[in-house]
Amino acid sequence: MFKGRLVFIFLTFLLAAPVVVVAFAWLNPQWELFAHFADTLLPDMLMNTLILLLGVALGAGLLGTGLAWLVTMCEFPGRRAFEILFFLPFVLPAYVVAFVYLGLLDFAGPVQGFLRSVTPFQGVDIRSGHAAVITVFTLVFYPYVYMLAKIGFQAQRHTYVEASQMLGASHWRTFRTVSLPLARPSIVAGITLALMETISDFGVVSMFNYDTFTTVIYSAWEDYRSIEVAAQVASLLVLFSFILIAVERYSRGRAKFYTDQCMISRPFQLQGRRAFLAVVASLLVVGLSFIAPLLQLLVWGWQTFTVEWQDQYWSWMFNTLALGVMAALMSVSVALMLLSIKYRSRKPSKSANLLLSFASMGYALPGSVMAIGLLFVLFIVETWVKQWFGFELLLLVSGGLGILLYAYLSRFIAVAIGPVEGAFESIHPSYVEAAQTLGANRFKIFRRVYLPLVLPGVAVAFLLVAVDVMKELPATYLLRPYGWDTLAIQVYELAAEGLYERAALPSLLLIGMSLLILLVVKRIELKS
Repeated sequence: MFKGRLVFIFLTFLLAAPVVVVAFAWLNPQWELFAHFADTLLPDMLMNTLILLLGVALGAGLLGTGLAWLVTMCEFPGRRAFEILFFLPFVLPAYVVAFVYLGLLDFAGPVQGFLRSVTPFQGVDIRSGHAAVITVFTLVFYPYVYMLAKIGFQAQRHTYVEASQMLGASHWRTFRTVSLPLARPSIVAGITLALMETISDFGVVSMFNYDTFTTVIYSAWEDYRSIEVAAQVASLLVLFSFILIAVERYSRGRAKFYTDQCMISRPFQLQGRRAFLAVVASLLVVGLSFIAPLLQLLVWGWQTFTVEWQDQYWSWMFNTLALGVMAALMSVSVALMLLSIKYRSRKPSKSANLLLSFASMGYALPGSVMAIGLLFVLFIVETWVKQWFGFELLLLVSGGLGILLYAYLSRFIAVAIGPVEGAFESIHPSYVEAAQTLGANRFKIFRRVYLPLVLPGVAVAFLLVAVDVMKELPATYLLRPYGWDTLAIQVYELAAEGLYERAALPSLLLIGMSLLILLVVKRIELKS
């Protein structure tokens, strides 16, 4: 039992190490270079970040909540189909949607070119200002709010809604005074997830030349070769991320709503103009967030396939899949190890829950922070070895898959823990008690009782981690070994050079692989 606790504590601190270590960058500050960043980049970065977060919170919050309420509380033509279609933008990487709309709407794109040819329109630069980048993030990340808000609306006791309607309240007033307050914890959690994804993004903001934390971190590392300043800026991002988490926790407060009826009242029928507007609005959202980008990618991919396709694509596909599978295997294995130790007792201790939350905090932070944390550790080790032994370890400790996989493990362990822990929670204690009565030891209980029952959760965790890793860009871009490119790297490099048509083929391959895995996840969920 004592050995198990030691292993549990060691693993949790190992998983959280890349996040914690960035704070130690302030022990060796480079004040001159940091002062240069503070005078030139940091003011714009902070203002851009605040405006971006406010815009995405409003856009994704209103859109996701509105759509969730629409498909949950209203009946209109195509409602069941839209219930699934609203979720599909989840498989599109944000940087893919960004370069598609840049290719279509940029000054040299076909839309502005057509408008200039038939109207006095002189054209605009969509990279300037905040509206375009906020719109892209809203279209890509609203599914986080939609999914959680939908769960919040569906879990409400239908008698509350019926009582409000019996008292003469309109559907809008019922939504505003009953449904919305009850779903507030879920909505706030969804908005927080969307904001976390926004501040961790690197591809979209770099394509729009929009300075945020991630672009400044990359500039400090790539342009100035200063791992210390990159880590110091990353530590500010850690602080910013935890402020978001604290705000989310505070806004929820003690809001908890229990019900013995997880069934809402029958959706009210929209008729006439209202039904028409609901269908048009739904088609507009699905069209802008999923159908239009996918169709444009298919057109560009068809046009460039014969020129763009090369044997190297097999290597990029293999690298992408291999990284996803290896990271998923590591994450699921560590999650199983942690949870099997945690659930040795009937009632896990508060310290175990706290340590597990500590180990999972990497998911709230961008891959760039993970990368910088690991690079900073390597930098310290190499400096110490060179100082004491007179040789460099650069080629030995960096540029390998091990460092990249460790970053993935620390970043996505929370994704693996979630489904597996849910499976552990669903196991009735009587099964374990029966096995103990029959004389089974702990290893046999895990192998014969726990493992078969948690396999569906393990499968879902494996596939979800694999999808997240395949789409991940910042950590892969900073830590990948030389020559080890993936589809995500190829998409970003081609799009960053303005070669949008050529970036379509790797984007389609990446989306196809992610969509296939997502369908497998849904199939497993339905069977389990």
